[in-house]
Amino acid sequence: MTVKGIFTKKVVTWLSIIGGGIVVITAIFQLDERWNEESCISAYAQDVKANGEKIEELTVAASKISKRLDQKILEDQSNNLQNRMWKLEDRYGQPAQMTPEQREIYRNLQLDKKKVDDRIKALKNSS
Repeated sequence: MTVKGIFTKKVVTWLSIIGGGIVVITAIFQLDERWNEESCISAYAQDVKANGEKIEELTVAASKISKRLDQKILEDQSNNLQNRMWKLEDRYGQPAQMTPEQREIYRNLQLDKKKVDDRIKALKNSS
């Protein structure tokens, strides 16, 4: 054999070894990626389950807070209406002493207060 033939055989051998190494490394990375994908999917499923329970808890808490806020707003409206009724009584006396226009305003305030109080009771009963 000549030097050129020996050199060619060595080059071919090394290229074959390098090519084989690349194939093996690629296969290892492919398997690793496949396993990571499966573990990521199972981890994601566990996270979704855990977060689903947290979301339900937060939804219930938000609902309670919303009801409490609605109740507080209605109570403030009721107090405001009562204060307006008292101001009318202080200024003009009892409803029997008021003019028809003032009595109409007073009666509307009473009706509005009754509606608001009924809504407050409904909210408290639904809790």
